Amino acid sequence: MSTHPNKFDFVRLVAASLVIWGHAYPLLDEPGLPALMGSSIHTFAVKVFFVVSGYLIVASWVREPDPLRYTMKRGLRILPALFVVVILSAFVLGPLVSNLSLAEYFASPVLLGYLRNILLNIRYSLPGVFEDNIYPHAVNGSLWTLPVEATMYLFVLLLGVVTFWSSSRMFTAGWFLLTVIFLATAVIRIHFVPDLFQSQIIWGMLVTAFLDVAPYFMVGFFCLQGSFLIRLRRLQSWFWQAIC
Repeated sequence: MSTHPNKFDFVRLVAASLVIWGHAYPLLDEPGLPALMGSSIHTFAVKVFFVVSGYLIVASWVREPDPLRYTMKRGLRILPALFVVVILSAFVLGPLVSNLSLAEYFASPVLLGYLRNILLNIRYSLPGVFEDNIYPHAVNGSLWTLPVEATMYLFVLLLGVVTFWSSSRMFTAGWFLLTVIFLATAVIRIHFVPDLFQSQIIWGMLVTAFLDVAPYFMVGFFCLQGSFLIRLRRLQSWFWQAIC
């Protein structure tokens, strides 16, 4: 495990705090939801998460372009914690707060459907849980980000494998092409076809939600490229200073 100090954990902590703060407003039906840079405060924080993830995940592939190890690392990043959260929600939280009897709760097919979250096939409802909330039946609304994140992991893997035997420039070019495609799709949705992909769901993932945040993962990649170029220029500067 790397012990190189950085500020990403602090950035994640701040972003997580903003998500909790922002979600409190609609969940409590309170007006005056804070906004930042044209987005609600919690939406902005989610975008920050994706920028950081894009930076770190692509850096992980660049540092060790091994498909098997990359896949294992990405799986360990999401699946164990997700398994624990889903199991505790389904078999501890659910029975405690459900409006149904234990027999009705455990007999409901909704419970079995909720376990599909372990496979990143997102389901939000548990039997008789939070039925009277402002957002009824939503046990863990933040789960929607996980299949989006996993899809971006897959993009990095596929692009990395395709360009493995070519230069790093091909990897960058492929990533730039993907970015252009996503941005073009966003422009089309916003300005020309607002209903594009509006209700399409793939493996529990709303396509519009994916298109809204995936470009920020790509921003993280370009931040990585910029960081690399800055370090390269510093090395070149030190080299010429040493020679002179």
